[in-house]
Amino acid sequence: LRNGFSQDASISVKGGGPGSRYYTSLAYTKQTGTLIGTDFSRVAGKISLDNDISSRFRIVSNLDYGFTTNNITNGVYAMALFAPPTESPYNTDGSYSDLGSINTAYQGYQNPLAVASGINRGKSVTLLGSISGEYDIASNLKFRSVVSVNYGTYKQLNYVPSYVKINSFYGSVSSNGGTGSQGNSESVNSFFENTLTWDKSFNANHRLTALAGTSWERYTASYFSAEGSGYPDDDFLNNLSS
Repeated sequence: LRNGFSQDASISVKGGGPGSRYYTSLAYTKQTGTLIGTDFSRVAGKISLDNDISSRFRIVSNLDYGFTTNNITNGVYAMALFAPPTESPYNTDGSYSDLGSINTAYQGYQNPLAVASGINRGKSVTLLGSISGEYDIASNLKFRSVVSVNYGTYKQLNYVPSYVKINSFYGSVSSNGGTGSQGNSESVNSFFENTLTWDKSFNANHRLTALAGTSWERYTASYFSAEGSGYPDDDFLNNLSS
């Protein structure tokens, strides 16, 4: 265990004139967990532009984005609770020890420091953009068109070093010289909508609004994952291309 900390920083700017307005922001978050090997970071922001092309025509555009990285442990805390305090976590040559007989336990408990030296990292990218136009055909009649795209990717990297065993229901099994896996996913959600709105106010107590329009949406996604074992190196050559 260690002392966790969190830090946040953000900045925003907005302004404009009689015919246009803008807003932009940027935020950064960094968190370090109380368990070694756990942390989270994120960069997120927003850009918004609002322009009056004429007295009847307006365009509004928005872009939201986010980039995250998350490192996770593989049950290190539970293994640390069962680690005997009388055993050294390191051998005399500096390698990770087996902590006496803990490695032979049916539950698959191992040296928590050795397990924490593995990789279990997730990265995601999110982009959400939209642009809309509004045109006042008449004082009571307005046409609006919107196009938006939501794009996201997620990548997961996991590597179990050669000196760490893989836990299963029947106990621990060898990682076969290091076992690594990678998974990627990508999704795109596209949306297009057109609406025509008629809004008529007859008096203080009577008002009529009519809305007609069409919308189109498409969602696509792809997934890929692969796993390999028998890597030549635990520190550098530990991805699927090695």
